[in-house]
This record gives sequence, structure tokens and C-alpha cells, in this order.
Amino acid sequence: MESISTPEQVETHLGSLEFPLGMPTEETANRVYDHLDHVYAVSAFLNAYSGVDMWAFRKGFLDAGIRDHDVMICSEFMDAKSLVLTGNADTVYFVTFLDLTEGPMVVEMPPGTLNFVNDMWFRWVTDAGLPAMAMS
Repeated sequence: MESISTPEQVETHLGSLEFPLGMPTEETANRVYDHLDHVYAVSAFLNAYSGVDMWAFRKGFLDAGIRDHDVMICSEFMDAKSLVLTGNADTVYFVTFLDLTEGPMVVEMPPGTLNFVNDMWFRWVTDAGLPAMAMS
């Protein structure tokens, strides 16, 4: 039945894809697999971007002598020269990297501050400070 059959040829942004008797030709299959390889490569790059950024951020801390569990407090607002992916110009930032390889730890946040904890991939872990207090 034509309404449910695979067409012999399909026009796509990859060009003409050929399906004689409903089966892709070798060229069509190779073109689609090459496209999938490209899509997966772009996806891998985009998915790794956050982790690479945080790795570089932590390396910068360590190179500047700021060790894990030390807290860096920005003494000024950020501006367009700040090399931070998500920074804005109206927030006082304080940042630390926690190393939990030795086990769990208790972290006290300054009262009245807006805080959150992310992992090394910028994924949310928990809220702290005011957001956490509002939930309790």
C-alpha cells in the first residue's frame, strides 16, 4: 500500500536519500551514518562544555593558590571582562570547590545569602542559605 510504504526517494537537507524496494542504498546508509556521527560529536562537545569549564575554573583557583574548601569572595561586581560563563553584574559572588573524596562534610553558609550547590557539570545539587530556609 503506497500510503504506508517507504518512498523510493526522499529529499532531505542531506540530499536525496534512495530506498529501492524500501531498503536504503549503501550510499544513503553511509550518508545517514555520517550525519549521525556529526550529530553525536556536536552533542558530546556541548555536553562536555560545562564540565570542561568547571575543570578550568578549579584549575585557575588552584594555580592562584586557592585550595579546595577555601572560599574566594569577589570584592567587586563582575563586568564584561569577567571570564565566567554565567556571571552577572549585580551579584556579589563567593565560590568554593568542595572535595568529598574523604567523606561527607557540613558546610555553613552565611545567613541571608542566596546560595546553591552545583556539581562539576553545573548540575543543581541543592539550595542553601535563603532558598533552603524558605523550603524548611
